[in-house]
Amino acid sequence: MNTIFIVFYLVALLIILACGVLVYRWVRRRHPLLGVLAGLFCSALLVVIWPIPIHGGFTFLGATMYDELVDLWQRVEEKSVARKDQHFLQELEARFAGAIQYERVAALAGDWSTVTLPSGTVAWLDNHSGLIWSEPQMLTTDNPLGALEAGKALCLEYKPVGYWALPTEAERYQFWRAAGQQHLPHKVAPAMGYIVDGDMRMVLPSVSLPPSRSANNSKSGMTQLALRCVARGPAAPARGYLRSDIALTEWNRYQLAK
Repeated sequence: MNTIFIVFYLVALLIILACGVLVYRWVRRRHPLLGVLAGLFCSALLVVIWPIPIHGGFTFLGATMYDELVDLWQRVEEKSVARKDQHFLQELEARFAGAIQYERVAALAGDWSTVTLPSGTVAWLDNHSGLIWSEPQMLTTDNPLGALEAGKALCLEYKPVGYWALPTEAERYQFWRAAGQQHLPHKVAPAMGYIVDGDMRMVLPSVSLPPSRSANNSKSGMTQLALRCVARGPAAPARGYLRSDIALTEWNRYQLAK
């Protein structure tokens, strides 16, 4: 069997070389260098399209080379996507300077506890998610959906500076799941957040407008949003919460209740 293959490849090599030489001799009459290039091109083309025997049939070197190139390109793309995903998650982790330290003061209804921070600020801990929520911060804007950066800046400056962030929509879900609007003082849910699409690495604003506006606000076109900033306790993920952390049934229930 090995002898047959050796003979096959020798014959193929002789035919390929012969064709290359014939093309070279034919083209060199016009230009010697062009003849060399044409002969080499002809031989290379025959190598690529020459049938190669395999078990049960034939294949082509060109097809094999194409498949390898496609696999190589896919591996390069996968590594590139993985690097971008990792960078995107690192940016999310940078929202918080770290886990904020607190002293538990009193237990409230449900999963909630009142806590005090080293700065003396009062905040509220959701023991289930490990997230800590601030008191409402008012943001007045004429374009609620365009005020995302203003909302982020407001929370970034909340003391202690660097430990607070505007919540993601998944973190707003955690506040809703724990019935924060019902159990916390002020009876206010966070009115602004943003949706993090990890697959597409996109951030989209998410705003709950107040049910009614005062006459002055209606005339001026201004809207006042009550923001609650979020901090990360030791039990919360370093990047906070994303949509992927929530079961689809729970997410749909949250969306329907909004």
